[in-house]
Amino acid sequence: MKKIIYFTIIVIAASGLWACRSEEEKALRTALNPYEIISLSEDGKKEFLAETEAKILQKTSETDSGEKNNTLAFYRIAAGYACVGAGEYEKALNYFEAAFPAMQGLTAYPQFYYYAGVAAAGEAKQAAVESRKALLFEKAIYYYNRALELSSTYSNASYGLGVIYYFELGDLDEGLRYALQAVASDKNHFGARYMAARIYIEKGDHAKALEQYNYIIKHADKQTAASAVRNKEILEADG
Repeated sequence: MKKIIYFTIIVIAASGLWACRSEEEKALRTALNPYEIISLSEDGKKEFLAETEAKILQKTSETDSGEKNNTLAFYRIAAGYACVGAGEYEKALNYFEAAFPAMQGLTAYPQFYYYAGVAAAGEAKQAAVESRKALLFEKAIYYYNRALELSSTYSNASYGLGVIYYFELGDLDEGLRYALQAVASDKNHFGARYMAARIYIEKGDHAKALEQYNYIIKHADKQTAASAVRNKEILEADG
């Protein structure tokens, strides 16, 4: 009889552990698919965020203060994606920054930090106070670099750094370095190629700018290539 009771307790305990693991795995799968969340319709994002925030609230009430909880962290990251997609960058950054300290074990994925960088950069562009703007761009740079530490070929993180250095900080050399780094990781990163071409023009190196436009014209879709054709024609007309 005792053996039966012990066996029942073990089964119940194992079932509870499996349920916890299953929930964590499901939350992780969601956190690893940012595009699915960001590409939802506006109503879809609102519905997803409401459902995820309810899960966060429930999980927060179950978790002791200061306790690391991957499931809670993954839900917060997923909520951050939805906020990024909705342009609510401050709220998104708050979710990401609440998630990171809660993670434990081998749960560091570059896309988590990349989107934290997107949120920080997005909030920076909306900031009215210059000191706040500068602090947020510093955060974005940190998170993009963190993503690159985890995956050196994460081209969007390199591109994000290039955008900040060139467009926001006016640093042509760093902007070009990161644009070319993005292209080295992904030769069809046309946004990085456009940025590299623009910087080359500012530097007076029209030949290298034309190399970028020619590649885009040859390899990009018609709409993307058409813009490169126009830019090339203007550049050639200017001599």
